[in-house]
Amino acid sequence: MVTETKADIRAEYEHYKFEDGSCLTRCTIWCNRRPTAVGYAVCSSRDNFNRDKGRTIARGRAIKAMAERKNISPRKRSDNLALRELARLGLHAKAYYKN
Repeated sequence: MVTETKADIRAEYEHYKFEDGSCLTRCTIWCNRRPTAVGYAVCSSRDNFNRDKGRTIARGRAIKAMAERKNISPRKRSDNLALRELARLGLHAKAYYKN
């Protein structure tokens, strides 16, 4: 897990790799020591995994959810294990806002 801190806001990143070669990057934005928004980026097994790109996408989605104060971008695909794992956990959007 990697943490970036600015003022009282910080971002934590987690990366998961699945058996089919797909990858999942999760960014949690913390404000005042509370998780405020979570963004996800999924890399298909057909793509080349790039940690920095995954972090940028996940962070952007988390920030957008936080700015709009709502969940954003419902997922429409489920063609790899990373997306199926999100569905199994009941996560059906690309980013979540927690008030």
